[in-house]
Amino acid sequence: MTNTAELTIVRLQPHELEASLRFLPAITDAVNQLIYPRLVHTEIHNDAGGIDRIHTEEHPALVDLLEHGTGSSNRGRSAGIRIPIDAEALELWAQIRDQVRLWLRALGATWTDDLKNDLNTWHTHHEDAVHRGNVTPAAHTIIARRLDAWVDRIDAKYDPDEKREWTSPCPALIPITDADGNDTDELRRCGARKVLIDGELKSAIDLNVTRLTARCRRCRTTWEGERGLKQLRWETNHYDDERQSTRADQ
Repeated sequence: MTNTAELTIVRLQPHELEASLRFLPAITDAVNQLIYPRLVHTEIHNDAGGIDRIHTEEHPALVDLLEHGTGSSNRGRSAGIRIPIDAEALELWAQIRDQVRLWLRALGATWTDDLKNDLNTWHTHHEDAVHRGNVTPAAHTIIARRLDAWVDRIDAKYDPDEKREWTSPCPALIPITDADGNDTDELRRCGARKVLIDGELKSAIDLNVTRLTARCRRCRTTWEGERGLKQLRWETNHYDDERQSTRADQ
């Protein structure tokens, strides 16, 4: 079952196109994790508790790991080791295949028996449709959440990362919307601290210390690499100072 909003071809107004374009980096990141090998970074700490160095290794693409679980692929499998077929993996693989084919059909594209190839084909056609103004922000939200859910489910089962709770509110600056829901030129802090996901209250910022990435689940702002995480810390400290100053003035 798919949401019809994902498949409706429309013509956007300029402000709607700008809002829709902001989703592309997050969608590209999710697709890349699904179809390409990933560089995974691990912090190596010294005796004083500081970071001594960053260890980097290549992990198989998430679709390869999923197909490994279904028993349909040898990619990512160690020599001489056979993992039993996983019913959950089969079900998820079929869900992704069926959804991607629906997306391809909606864009007038064809599919193959290669799921990674189909995801890559869809992504190319999807980006073209976005730049033509044919994908609404609402549709993009649905697509981004579905891709993120696939990444999270495969990752959690076959290649879990080390994650930590980021307890501070999101400091990202995002556009203020008017009464009609359109973005204005004015900015505000996202400020989200917690979000409700599948009935569970989680930190708004998802901090992945294995990949050295952080992303706000509310506004979808992303910080990447050591420099990005330092920037997140600096922005958070600056936001804390702003809030303390506001309280002092009241």
